[in-house]
Amino acid sequence: MQALHDVQSLLRETLRRAAQAQADATPPRCPVCGQALTRGSAGHARTFQTRFGEITLQRARGYCKRCGQWRTPAAAALGLDDTAGYSPGVPALVALVASKLPIADASLVLEHLSGVQVPPPPSTAKPNAKASAPRPCARNSINPPRPNRAPPNSSSNPTR
Repeated sequence: MQALHDVQSLLRETLRRAAQAQADATPPRCPVCGQALTRGSAGHARTFQTRFGEITLQRARGYCKRCGQWRTPAAAALGLDDTAGYSPGVPALVALVASKLPIADASLVLEHLSGVQVPPPPSTAKPNAKASAPRPCARNSINPPRPNRAPPNSSSNPTR
């Protein structure tokens, strides 16, 4: 088991170095519109969960005058923009394991083998004490009954 952790540690460090080198080489341009960024600053740390555990990268950021937003071009170049702190390989790994095991078991397996921690799905979360009891299905509130009408009588039809 120690050998597995040693390999994971080596892979994590190799990944961190490669990702940091790519982040450092990313030009200071807006990843959305391509405009050169202004007011640039370096050293903004961000930690991401990868298939081999957490890594922390130092990124530069700058302001895009055209978009009116602060941007981190390295995050976009690495596929880490808007990922909730997960590298692109993590969702694929989670989906694969969760497709083969119940989610609680999949979470334990992933954490044991790769260090990836998956939050529990909402259905297994503890119920909120303030939450009200489930309401019984009230069909009448959704589809109220129609008023009782007598079926058409052929004798009352003047055309016959």
